Amino acid sequence: MFGLMTPPWTRAEAVFSASFVLLVLALGLEPAVREALRYDRELIAAGEAWRIVTGNFVHLGVGHLVLDVLGLALLLLFFRDVFSPRLWLLATLAGALAVGAGLWFLNPGLPGYLGISGVLHTLLFAGLLLSFRHSPLINGVVFAAMSARLWSEQQPDYDVLQMQDVIGGAIAVDAHLYGALASLPVVALCWRASQARQARFRAADSAR
Repeated sequence: MFGLMTPPWTRAEAVFSASFVLLVLALGLEPAVREALRYDRELIAAGEAWRIVTGNFVHLGVGHLVLDVLGLALLLLFFRDVFSPRLWLLATLAGALAVGAGLWFLNPGLPGYLGISGVLHTLLFAGLLLSFRHSPLINGVVFAAMSARLWSEQQPDYDVLQMQDVIGGAIAVDAHLYGALASLPVVALCWRASQARQARFRAADSAR
């Protein structure tokens, strides 16, 4: 997490980060778009395969959208030194595919899903692992806390409706799990490029 301000943000980074957040906001605020893109098992079976991916980028309502966008913005800030825009896109796509495919193959009884929270778990866990050697204490604590939360979500007595008044539906706990597991191939794919990027950011921070 060395890249909040140093080196200065490039135009490409600023445009990418702002565009990413604004796109998710725009998709979440239009009901017609939500219905066209949401993960819907019956429609996917009928041939609308894109919903496996696009369902990750639309939301149940304003409360759901705001929570997820805040999480996305924080990850874009804290892991700026870990992911270039290209790596962000790669990790995001991998997470979306893993979540959608996981729900399709492993949760046949789930009729629908919306939200980027599964993908956020991909980005968070991949970011923590890729930058672990530079901040092992902080990353280790966050990794352990989030892993414990994933474990608790998988318990039979976990209340998936505890945030229904805020997000407008049940928490899709399996989406979080699939997103977190997708971080492992993301780390393998991004390792060399991410380590080189982090080295440049650390050098710039040391030169201040």
